[in-house]
Amino acid sequence: MGHVNVRAGHAVLDRETYSTPINQKSLTTSAERLNYDYHTLELEELAGKIETLSRKVRTTAVVLNNNYQDQGQRNARELMGIIARSGSGASSSP
Repeated sequence: MGHVNVRAGHAVLDRETYSTPINQKSLTTSAERLNYDYHTLELEELAGKIETLSRKVRTTAVVLNNNYQDQGQRNARELMGIIARSGSGASSSP
């Protein structure tokens, strides 16, 4: 296979998968399990990885899988701002 034509890439930011402490594994609702607010430094690191992915594909989708109150929306807004300020040319829309 000499050429790969990748049209879309996606990143799912899901803290539950790899960082839910053992003592929280018994939480029953997704709001309880996905109660995580990304810090700006984490979002900046993730933005770099997302930008790297976006240079390799035509379309990139990012899903923030934290749904306690408005954490996902706030984190998405901040992440879009970080990407926009980076000047990478990646467009961000909700």
